Amino acid sequence: MTPRIVLLHATAAGSTTGIADRIREVLEQAGCTVRAERLTEGTAPDPAGLADADAVVLGSAVHDMAWLPPALAATHVLATLDPAPPLWCFSVGGVQPHGPLTRTMAAQEIRRVEQGFPPGLRPRAHRLFGGIVQFDTMPLWGKLFYRFVAGGRPGDHRDWPVIEAWAFTVAAEVRAGLPRPADPDEEDEEDTMTTTADPQRVPRPAAPGPETAALRRFHRDVTWTGTISAGGMGPDTPAMTARGSGTHHTIQDGRWIVGDYRQEQFLSDGTPVLTWQLHWVAGWDPAANAYRATVADCYGHAEVLTGHLDVAAAEVVDAVGGWMSADR
Repeated sequence: MTPRIVLLHATAAGSTTGIADRIREVLEQAGCTVRAERLTEGTAPDPAGLADADAVVLGSAVHDMAWLPPALAATHVLATLDPAPPLWCFSVGGVQPHGPLTRTMAAQEIRRVEQGFPPGLRPRAHRLFGGIVQFDTMPLWGKLFYRFVAGGRPGDHRDWPVIEAWAFTVAAEVRAGLPRPADPDEEDEEDTMTTTADPQRVPRPAAPGPETAALRRFHRDVTWTGTISAGGMGPDTPAMTARGSGTHHTIQDGRWIVGDYRQEQFLSDGTPVLTWQLHWVAGWDPAANAYRATVADCYGHAEVLTGHLDVAAAEVVDAVGGWMSADR
């Protein structure tokens, strides 16, 4: 069965339209039928068309921590549907989440935006994307805040790989038939009602997406040789030669990449000293919107890492340790 998705968006100056167009392209490439519509002032989507959809994707530019009126009007239409189709939301703001501070700002902005939603309307997921930032219409304090606190510059901050990855995830979740958010009123009656078991209500595992595919380029089987300088493994340790290898495979239907690494170490006369070993598991965590990895070695060291791929597609892994006006 081909999923039917209604894609709605409201824009101020066209930046959000560009994002909606890219989301539509990815959804269609993933095998979904998409009916896309730009929302304008004084119009509202057809309730019957929304009710017939398998899912709705709704997005808007964010001005003053709120969606534009046409998008908010669409949320009120969705709130009248019973049952309502699963809903995914995206917001377009001035901050592209890329570090701890901007991710916190993005989460706060999403919470503020959702305060304007009708009671009980709960999206399956809500993602903030950067838009086009123009300083010429921004007050001086806003320019200073955006530049020195949010770390941003004017220009186009739409991260197309991130947008495409999110759309791919939406398509995968729609096709998997994830359950709709539970109704609190139904939960209150659960003890007094007999319900029919529905296996479709069980959440399905996350499908591997383009984020995992992008990570694979850094996990190729390798061999190496080298030397370890005297003192390189601690005080008074001898110089050694080394010969190592790394092999990789995926687990859980391709969701995680596993690496196993060994290094044989020898004294200069060829006497074996030890075999160093390390085990690595890496992949994309959609809930954290980041890459995650675990590492454990033969010395008992274990760490949890998080990171991202930068614009040059170089792997950056760090130890775990927006609201400005924009042309959107």
